[in-house]
Amino acid sequence: MKRIIKVIVVFVMVFSVFVLQFPLNFVRGDSGPVYKYGINVVPYQESDVRLASESLSIEIKEDKDTQRENAFVDAYFVFVNEGNDKLVRIGFPFGVKGEVVDLTPRDVKVKVNGKVIEVMHIEDQSAGEVFGPWTVFDVSFKKDETKTVEVSYTGVSLGGRFVYILKTGKYWKGPIGTLDITIKFPHTPVFPYLVSLKPDGYRVVGNNVIYHLKDFEPSQNIEIEFLPEAYYRKIKPFKDRAEQINNPNDWLNYVLALLPENPYGLFMRTSEGGFVDSFKTSNFQDYVLGVFDKAIDLQKEGSIEKRVLLSLKVPRESPFFKDGLANFSSSDIMEVINRSLSYFMDDIKNPKNSLEGKMIAYLLEYKVCADFQHDFSLNGIVDSDTLFDLASKYFSKKDLDIVPYINFNLDTYKSEPLFMECFIPNVEIQNSKILIRYNLPYSMQKRIIEFNRTNSTYLPDENTSWTIEKFPPYEFVVTVDLSSIKNDKVLELRKQNIKRIISDEMEIGGGEIFIDAFLARFLSTYLYDILDNLSFKGGGIYFIKRTIDCTPKINKAISELDSKMQIYYNYKNKFNNTVFERIYIEETLNYLSNSKDLLVYAKAHPLINFVQYKETKSGYPKIVLIVLSIIAILFFIFFKKSKK
Repeated sequence: MKRIIKVIVVFVMVFSVFVLQFPLNFVRGDSGPVYKYGINVVPYQESDVRLASESLSIEIKEDKDTQRENAFVDAYFVFVNEGNDKLVRIGFPFGVKGEVVDLTPRDVKVKVNGKVIEVMHIEDQSAGEVFGPWTVFDVSFKKDETKTVEVSYTGVSLGGRFVYILKTGKYWKGPIGTLDITIKFPHTPVFPYLVSLKPDGYRVVGNNVIYHLKDFEPSQNIEIEFLPEAYYRKIKPFKDRAEQINNPNDWLNYVLALLPENPYGLFMRTSEGGFVDSFKTSNFQDYVLGVFDKAIDLQKEGSIEKRVLLSLKVPRESPFFKDGLANFSSSDIMEVINRSLSYFMDDIKNPKNSLEGKMIAYLLEYKVCADFQHDFSLNGIVDSDTLFDLASKYFSKKDLDIVPYINFNLDTYKSEPLFMECFIPNVEIQNSKILIRYNLPYSMQKRIIEFNRTNSTYLPDENTSWTIEKFPPYEFVVTVDLSSIKNDKVLELRKQNIKRIISDEMEIGGGEIFIDAFLARFLSTYLYDILDNLSFKGGGIYFIKRTIDCTPKINKAISELDSKMQIYYNYKNKFNNTVFERIYIEETLNYLSNSKDLLVYAKAHPLINFVQYKETKSGYPKIVLIVLSIIAILFFIFFKKSKK
């Protein structure tokens, strides 16, 4: 018992020390995207020390080695102790709990009354209710004593946004007496270089922003959004030329300079040297779209340049601005791709110039991925053919290595095969119903189910249907009802009607296969052969031959597939050792290889087998059942009596 009491006492002591060490009365900071923080010093515990004045200098400057901006922070504080002698632990945290903060302070130095002192860094972000991790140091005060504290550090890799939290100043006693802030930029801090700055109330002097505040109760933080130096260097010549000359082509080039290297793609993530995803305001987006509008207005109606700009603007309109066409998690992505492509529909295979050809190729990179992701493999091959042809004509080596960011793989192994000849059915004739049974992989079943769900009224004709049986092996069954057939002539008419309707669905228009064509292509592969093997005789439907050998069709498919693969191997050599080759060519070849494996398996089992089930109209089965029942009853009575 004494041992248990000792454990409880130790626990209470540790818990008490922990609670006293980390006060719980902090105010939560704003939430948002990845921030780069600097935070004003704050008393680590309750204090009656007053912050009489503060002079803060923040310099935004590019690191020449990394080509990313750092923030050089120097802060000078004057504190007055308005209470008794005390030791005050002071800290400045570099993050807000609950948010991702990747600012790592560097070269941290603290001076008290001009003397350098040691600091401690506390990594544990659970320390305190709101802020962390912390850099802390202790300062002793005598009664009514005034002391100065100087803090300097470097915040690295800002990524276009820096937030310096002033709100922590409210934890000192009373308001801040005077607060002078100077923010130094490498350029004149005006739009668009300075994308956004809060709070208001500053003045611009040269490349500096200056605040002078008295009796300041900090209720708002300093929030800076700016264009990183490397990006600003890139766009400024195009901006200046477009604004000075006001030429349509210069404005087009200005738009292209504002966009990523793949202009339909995403702006790089902050972690990759980008900046747009760090911005909390919409100012940058508004700026880019404003340049778009100006450039579009200057172009000649119907010109390639205008169509290019309109196409490029589609994925930059909310909510796709930051990610462009890379936002493949959206259910709207196919619609967005097709909207952008719609401006080039008449030129997809034969662009009018290199600008249009390159834009179409960029779009088709996304389209091919989307095709295979959504199991539109025939579309994927048609689009791949065009993509590879355009890429060979219009892509530079750099274009071939800047493959667009996508958050899924082509997933070609799960797509339906290019040639449906690999699926050999079996046929059952049940009186006048023809049941055509296929064993299909899950991806094919899923595609057919999705098609049937969205096109439930579509059937090859009113007497044809299809189902997925809900028991192993989950066969796909096409049922053709021929019960109304009375003679061979009517049977031939029905066959021709089914063939005509399916053929109509397989038409190709506008360079793309209609979605309905998928099922029509699947059905037509062997359905015509099956129908041609049926005849009407003796008042019913019968097969003519017990088997149909599909070898000729399979061999033809393999030959066509080999020719297609050879073309792609030629492209593989042409695009050798590029990212484009590894992603698009290799994945497409993998898909074609998978299709060939299925065809080779089908070639080893090439026969469609027919079986016939006919119900007799005689009452014989009922008589047999009655006789067997009577025999069973008599046997039971006899057996019972014999036991007695």
